[in-house]
Amino acid sequence: MNHFNQLAKQLQERVRQEPNNACLINDLAIALMEINDYEEAFFQFKKAADIHPNVQSLNNLAYFYYHEGEPLEEGVWRIKEKEAIELLKKVIQHNPSSYFPYNLLGEIYTASHHYNQAKEVLLKAICIQPTLENLNNLGVCYYKTSFLEKAAEYFYKANLERKENNFSLYPLLSYGICLAKLGEREEALKTANKLLILNQELEDNFEDQIAHIYYITGDYSEFVNIYSKLDLLFYEVDGIPPYLFALKELGRLDKMEDIVESIIKHKSKEIQETLVDDEEEWEPGRKEEYINELQTEIKFLRNSAKQIMEGKQPTLEYEPIVETRCYLFGCKRHNNPNYLPC
Repeated sequence: MNHFNQLAKQLQERVRQEPNNACLINDLAIALMEINDYEEAFFQFKKAADIHPNVQSLNNLAYFYYHEGEPLEEGVWRIKEKEAIELLKKVIQHNPSSYFPYNLLGEIYTASHHYNQAKEVLLKAICIQPTLENLNNLGVCYYKTSFLEKAAEYFYKANLERKENNFSLYPLLSYGICLAKLGEREEALKTANKLLILNQELEDNFEDQIAHIYYITGDYSEFVNIYSKLDLLFYEVDGIPPYLFALKELGRLDKMEDIVESIIKHKSKEIQETLVDDEEEWEPGRKEEYINELQTEIKFLRNSAKQIMEGKQPTLEYEPIVETRCYLFGCKRHNNPNYLPC
């Protein structure tokens, strides 16, 4: 932080001497982000784009709009996704030689579920330079549009790009999910086992998501082994029914009943404590809303257990992760080059 404080002061002085130097202004904006002066950073990014609206300045302002937003008043920000998209469209009209603007626009389209538009942009990015992010996000697009074989292909390629700037295991996880859904059971289980080892080495703590592969392939013993280590009292109730189903399939009905009753008991106690809570400051209507949410969760668990005993298998939804990274031209922390030498 001290280094960036000093750098910001030096750059502020240089910008005073060269007020129309967009490269210096860009460097200042990034340095201001490093010292958490995001509001001033925004104004500097916008100033650079106004002075010299080129690939670098427009891309960087778009990145800030999407990941940080625009300050409205003190402490209040609003993400400007539409504005970021429009800026990146202008950038891409110049056919930039960097994959940064393509990756960023592809990320935005993917995250906002515009998968066909995302595919087009991400394929261009991959032609310039394949990265974990653009390969993974193209995989997400194919996954969400039900092209599982193509999704598996790109998730696999994305995992091969794991390196220092992004060690994410999510492409490999998504690859394993695709294999499981495609009926490639043996390869899917090998992938799950590999993920468990890597997860332990990297201390990522996402065993519950790796468990999806075991559930889809019908390996209920390993699925239960993972879920039995989770603190289910504080777990999202939507994720509980598959665990109950796996226990039933293994003939562990007593354990299944114990899980349901312990969670319901915990939530019922929470309702009673909330009713008599006069110390916490609740927003108007929020206490009643929270109690209703707990009651709904209890009802959901009871109904789920009943349906499972009647033979219905609950689904376990998987949402592949949209990968991101820093796409700021000139960011020293991430060793990002300027688009053109300054």
